[in-house]
Amino acid sequence: MRKRKIAAIGLGVSNMSVITFLTAAGCSVTALDRKPAEQLGKEMAFLEQLGVSCRLGESYLDGLDQFDEIFVSPGVPIHIPQIADAVKAGASLNGEIKLFMRLCGRQVVGITGSAGKTTTTSLLHAMIEGSGRDCVVAGNIGAEVLSRMESIGDDTVVVLELSSFQLQIVDTSPHVGAILNLSPNHLDHHLTLDEYYQAKENIIRFQSSEDFAVLNADDPRTLQLARSCPGIPKLYSLQPMSSEGAYLDGDDLIYRSGQVEERVCTKSDINLLGEHNLSNCLAAILMGRICGVSAESIRNAVRLFRGVEHRLEQVCCSKGIVFYNDSIATSPDRTIAAMRAIERPLVLIAGGHDKNLDYDELGDAIVSRARALVLVGAASDRIRRSVEKALAERALGSRGEASLEVTTLEVVQQAAEFREAVETAVSLARAGDAVLLSPACASFDMFRSYKHRGDTFKQIVKEITEKQS
Repeated sequence: MRKRKIAAIGLGVSNMSVITFLTAAGCSVTALDRKPAEQLGKEMAFLEQLGVSCRLGESYLDGLDQFDEIFVSPGVPIHIPQIADAVKAGASLNGEIKLFMRLCGRQVVGITGSAGKTTTTSLLHAMIEGSGRDCVVAGNIGAEVLSRMESIGDDTVVVLELSSFQLQIVDTSPHVGAILNLSPNHLDHHLTLDEYYQAKENIIRFQSSEDFAVLNADDPRTLQLARSCPGIPKLYSLQPMSSEGAYLDGDDLIYRSGQVEERVCTKSDINLLGEHNLSNCLAAILMGRICGVSAESIRNAVRLFRGVEHRLEQVCCSKGIVFYNDSIATSPDRTIAAMRAIERPLVLIAGGHDKNLDYDELGDAIVSRARALVLVGAASDRIRRSVEKALAERALGSRGEASLEVTTLEVVQQAAEFREAVETAVSLARAGDAVLLSPACASFDMFRSYKHRGDTFKQIVKEITEKQS
């Protein structure tokens, strides 16, 4: 690396960590960003302190083909013409995770999937730490992993939550790689759905025969990978299995190794809502046992784990109405899972930045599960059309006759801005209902991130409920 000309495109958290690491190792790095210097603030001051040269502003990608190594921030599309031309000219694409995997891949447990990554990663981290072993959690959550290099010892387990953006350019897979599920997502970034799936599958694609591929047997796409993965496939399922792995048998979560079954915990030990979280727990149990964590340590961690903020997070209960913050639900399948997890009648708040996903299945779920729907954001019209389509299909069955399918949806309203959406949802809710923020969309049309959206929701709910009390 010290002999190569290195560019870092995008000055987000990930690439600032890369720049810090590489300059400390004696590499020469040029930082590139569309923002001018006056908009970069503390990042610019830090780069000046490091002595890093910068190319900023609208022409920041000019001359990119002069570099040997290009580090792209997660979320920077690699199909940008200047990047594609630089690769054709011989440049290598790189990133924080790709670099780290080359250095420490044998110690890594990597977790990806279209949903459930953060919950599963956090639970596994709690299991490993609870067993007394040193564990670092990073990737999409936790610290920037390169900044932790000096603290990673020979016995440290590194648990990485990995997105399709991070995995798209890797050429090394972790010792334990898990794909929790695969469903359409991020089609505003990836050119095709197949490209998205291929990126996810990189987490196991480069494994050896001594590595482990943890796969969801209940997802047809992930199950199919068990037949072709180079590593040792390990399955988990919400149904009993005769093969090695983790599965649900009645109320018991079982781990099976050879012919030996051990009852790790029960449903009543789990403090998370929804069948999807049972599946996440099984994935974490399986990875925990592969890492050598005892069943007792796993059970204790499961009992203590209360979930992760912005993921079906119960905010409060006021006047018989329970409020849930599920701002992490940035795709339709996550919102469908959230609606299934809550047994109360639902007032759903949905909408946001459109990722070019299909909302028809969501529309059908809303019609059959929600009592009221409040739409807000750029994708509102598309979701509304899917709901109207589902209502029309239920009004007339497949033979054009009156349908007997249950429809719970009573009202659909649209809000111009987010606070209005929350206030409208509260006005529609009755005692015994749940108000659920589960947008099925990204947040970038109105917010900095899904966390910003979730925090805003909680603050508005707090203000409203305090006035009511």
